[in-house]
Amino acid sequence: MDDPATRLERDGAVGSLPPSVQPAAGYIPERLTARYFSWRYEPVNDAAGQAANNNWILDAVDIEVSAHGVNTYLVLYSALHADLVDVTTGRLTASLRNAVVATDASAQLRDDSFLAFSSSDVFLWLAHRAEARTPIGGSVRVDSMARVDAEEDARQFRRSTLSGVVDMQRITFLNAIAQASPLGPAVVTITEPNANGLLDRFEARLWRQGAFSLLMTNTIVRDTPDGDAARLEAVHRWAYSYIPLINRAYAADQRWGTQQRDALVISKRVELESYYQTLAQAHPRWSEWVAGTLRV
Repeated sequence: MDDPATRLERDGAVGSLPPSVQPAAGYIPERLTARYFSWRYEPVNDAAGQAANNNWILDAVDIEVSAHGVNTYLVLYSALHADLVDVTTGRLTASLRNAVVATDASAQLRDDSFLAFSSSDVFLWLAHRAEARTPIGGSVRVDSMARVDAEEDARQFRRSTLSGVVDMQRITFLNAIAQASPLGPAVVTITEPNANGLLDRFEARLWRQGAFSLLMTNTIVRDTPDGDAARLEAVHRWAYSYIPLINRAYAADQRWGTQQRDALVISKRVELESYYQTLAQAHPRWSEWVAGTLRV
């Protein structure tokens, strides 16, 4: 089972569940679903530090394909290993491309997702909506943002992650706003009442490019207690409802683009100036600094 002669064969595709077409249901479009299997070689050592006898593990990727306009389709991947779905080198994407090209030689597979945000400014807009407690559409609200990445210095490729929940009172987040630092990815939590009036809660880490990673520990789907069903519901909510809703609401928010964003940045700069001025004046040697007798 693990001889070198079979490794090349095993490192490729070993099969898939037969694709099936799932009917549209509410906000979820009609889609083709399938599961792709492949062997992955993991160089794991045993307790004695020697190579294990069998380092091959079976890997799987779930996909959903739905129409998005004329002759254009959205492909959702669910994978533990991103290299499988890399558009250039991924084995899954290569198999999918071959299957499509066999039917249409002009078909292309690209990674410019329909779910991508138009700008990293969307993350600041989401933080503002969470602070203001205003819906982004209907009864859908941004409950919180956490673990936000902020770019400190684009020239030196320096980034920092603000751990925990961020809000407009947190100084490190205010610094990022005041410096107009590009934000993202970030953990976003959204709430929406279900048919019984109880709040469902969905949490995921969102990337500007359209990728998202579910965080099921803090996700609550009250009418779907089964774990697998709840995860699938969460995937569908983010892909077919919440991320498209965020994109539409952000694009339609003209006041944000013409006034609110700039007003927010200026107000946080003024707030930071006051904050640090107060800190400086509270220093026991402030009077010496003012008198010029305390020097750097």
